[in-house]
Amino acid sequence: MDTSTSRVKLTFLKPQLNLIKILSKKTLRLSFQTVNFVKREFEQSDINQCINLLIYGTPIKRLTKKVYKRPKPTMFYMWEHDITKLQWISQTKPLRDCRIDIKTITHISELPTYIKAKAIEKYDSSLLLSIHYGQNEELVLLFSDQKMKLDWWCGLQYFIEEAHNEEKFL
Repeated sequence: MDTSTSRVKLTFLKPQLNLIKILSKKTLRLSFQTVNFVKREFEQSDINQCINLLIYGTPIKRLTKKVYKRPKPTMFYMWEHDITKLQWISQTKPLRDCRIDIKTITHISELPTYIKAKAIEKYDSSLLLSIHYGQNEELVLLFSDQKMKLDWWCGLQYFIEEAHNEEKFL
């Protein structure tokens, strides 16, 4: 990179996420990089099956912050135009508002943090998966069984790693 024609500006959004803007005369490139993304080992999972769950889509229940809403099965899949985006189908929102950039995922855990305890106490906590992304955003999913949860998590982790590796080579 020619330092005379471009400069790098680093802005901290939160401890785990850095926003890097690369400014030059010709282009403006905005990219997210996660710091300290903790990978989990999945010994019992077949990686091809895990990837297929995200490529072809998986019906998963999505929990919201609203206690009175019952979770409905929602189809989650990798967006066909850009596999760095996790897409879901909503009955109320347009598709462009129902996707997240997986490069902005800071961590994935089994315990939700932003949803009230009252809202999740009626569900089996071993079937919950919490995805933290962007600026304090959280996506909480309820799976039908433990194997499906671990396989889906394995597939998502694969796509997160691939997105970060692809970004390194650009």
